[in-house]
Amino acid sequence: MRGLVEQYENDLLERYDSLLTPVERSDVFRILVCKHFGGIYADLDTELIRHPAAWISGSDITTWTDPKSGKAHDYYNTSGTPDYETPVVSLLWGLEADNDPESDAYWRQSYTYPQQLSQWAFAAAPQHPVFERYVDNLRNCTRDNETAAQNSDPLKRTGPAAVTLATKSWLEDNVGFRWTSLTGVQDGGKSKLIEDILVLPITGFHPSHGSRNDVMGRKPITDPAARLCHHGTGLWKHFNFVGEYGKSRASDTTSPAETNPARLIITNRQPKQNLNSVEYGYRKTTKMAEVLGVVSGAAGLLSLAIEVTKLSYNYIASVRGAPKSLTSYIRELATLTSILLQLEDLIQA
Repeated sequence: MRGLVEQYENDLLERYDSLLTPVERSDVFRILVCKHFGGIYADLDTELIRHPAAWISGSDITTWTDPKSGKAHDYYNTSGTPDYETPVVSLLWGLEADNDPESDAYWRQSYTYPQQLSQWAFAAAPQHPVFERYVDNLRNCTRDNETAAQNSDPLKRTGPAAVTLATKSWLEDNVGFRWTSLTGVQDGGKSKLIEDILVLPITGFHPSHGSRNDVMGRKPITDPAARLCHHGTGLWKHFNFVGEYGKSRASDTTSPAETNPARLIITNRQPKQNLNSVEYGYRKTTKMAEVLGVVSGAAGLLSLAIEVTKLSYNYIASVRGAPKSLTSYIRELATLTSILLQLEDLIQA
């Protein structure tokens, strides 16, 4: 990985060596490979449902209209000149989060943006300008030790939030795109082409764990829109108290942003033919992850209790609204106790 940075992005090498964590280096590596060579990327813990050759169909690149601006988007409304030699799609992303931008649901679930791109799978032609924007952003947030310390969250510095920022800002600057128009909550989850960038609905790379749709519009892995499922649990991430505490008040049961440092560029893997076996394997892996999560949660109860004790009045206010009295503050802590008791029940079960 270091050799690639040294040869193709030499000005990043010192920061790559001294400021980035192993997980962030993995994040940067996959972007640089696709920036300079192009290709299809997927994490090692993803599983194909549809072969990559069939990820894009004609219905994915049909005209769609932003309901607020009234602007229509399709290949013939892009800045490119349509011809048979020019590929319609040069960059393919999928959503990992799709929330109402007018609500606080996205940050309560630890997402940075209401519509956030997944980074565990994507495809690109070489030299796409979005990747240059990503690298420029990385340069800016790691230009010195102090700046790097202020931007130390790997999800935001190199992970899903970083690729979302790069894509979002590039589209806003070049075509005045309204980012939240990507939501599929109201239209049933449709693919959306903007310029030469195709964004799949959340079901594309992040189908739901169960058999029903959830509030973010994720459909089951048996849905035709599902291309790939991700088995990652994100256990490498730091504990985010605001995210976990906020999710206890969310009305849905969707999972937080999932990222895992294990990576693989897929080129020769074959699709699963039996969707029932995919679902069974997925549930089996998820059940194991739940068991591991419960054990890990039990081991961390003491540290969590200490964390709760340290919470200031204003800190809780920033998550759930200002308690009106000490009594209401204690009631908030009781909510947390209830969550811990549920963990205990799971352990005993």
